[in-house]
Amino acid sequence: MSFKVRTLENEDPVETAFLQALQRVVDGTPSQQKTRALKLSGRLSVCQQHVAWEAGKSSRTPISGDGAKWPRVRDEVERAKRYVGAAARSQPDPGERSARKELAALRAEIAALRTERRILTAERDLAFAKSTALLLLLEELKRERLVPVTSEDERLATRRAAEERYAAS
Repeated sequence: MSFKVRTLENEDPVETAFLQALQRVVDGTPSQQKTRALKLSGRLSVCQQHVAWEAGKSSRTPISGDGAKWPRVRDEVERAKRYVGAAARSQPDPGERSARKELAALRAEIAALRTERRILTAERDLAFAKSTALLLLLEELKRERLVPVTSEDERLATRRAAEERYAAS
């Protein structure tokens, strides 16, 4: 059941404009540029100022306070606030619920990715350590001439020696 503004048959046209504006604000279908911008930013609420803006008025004075020119509009705004507030408390916003679920899912994914990163880092470090140990073992075996030295190895050794001599001079 949605909120319906109470109207009378012989109303003042300005009062009618305020009440129609209130209905548009409650329905979330504003027609004025200022209130459409509020709707797009998620800040449109049922209040006297937004109703006045939606009615095309720059001031809420005619519908607010004890000396309001149209107190019935003020009372309808208050009734709409209570209705919207009660509806919001009784039913959680499905968008908020889905956003919370999405946030929880993203946090779980982040945790899983961090765990995977730790595992991969450990595997990388282990592979690096193994490859370093194997290279050191290969160099030792080559020095002892237990493994044949290839021409590529000799070329690299000659180049390293030349670079060392150049750096020393």
